[in-house]
Amino acid sequence: MSKRPTLLQHFRSFAYQNNITDFDVALEYFTVFGGTGWDVDTSKNVDELIKEKVLSNYEALHKGVVNFTHGNGLYH
Repeated sequence: MSKRPTLLQHFRSFAYQNNITDFDVALEYFTVFGGTGWDVDTSKNVDELIKEKVLSNYEALHKGVVNFTHGNGLYH
């Protein structure tokens, strides 16, 4: 059996971590921020959170992706 969490386990963890009880809201935010480990404020809309968490930190995030993929452009 695989020791890696399933997608369902990731989803449940994300919803629990962010105190989201509405399935549709959890799904909307998980599709964008699932797997990041970031706390998500669901009182803000997804567009606002993308600006806040992704675009304002783009350089650092890009460096992390380049490092993780060893600079292979196929992956980013």
